Amino acid sequence: MGLMDSIKGLLGGGKGAGASSDITVALTGLFSGEGAIGSKLGGLSGILEKFNAAGMGDKVKSWVGTGANEPVSGDEVEKALGSDTIKDMAAQTGGTEAEVKSGLAGMLPGLVDKLTPDGGLPGMDQIGGMLKNIDVGKFLGGFGK
Repeated sequence: MGLMDSIKGLLGGGKGAGASSDITVALTGLFSGEGAIGSKLGGLSGILEKFNAAGMGDKVKSWVGTGANEPVSGDEVEKALGSDTIKDMAAQTGGTEAEVKSGLAGMLPGLVDKLTPDGGLPGMDQIGGMLKNIDVGKFLGGFGK
């Protein structure tokens, strides 16, 4: 089962509970700083710091701010998060590295925007609940159809 199947599962269109739980665990861990991947990155604030350090501070500001969200490419995601993180997420979700990079590139701007509604970072304990209330599908556009 690939990453897109897992995302479709999260959105209610997948095959079985495993799909939903894989992507939910991956995203929640990534943004909350929990689990092997999330703790390595430092949660949402660590992710944003990595994008800043990779020279994408203007993109991060657009995601956290109230204006339009600047897009990011899969290669930029890999540059910021590192190829090991992409490999780890592919293994965790059952997707390919290309799917993980593309999926994160499609989701990150909108998800970060929704997780920072007031222009500030939420507490680590709030992120899991916030992710459950976000329609991830609208951040994917036509990807995976």
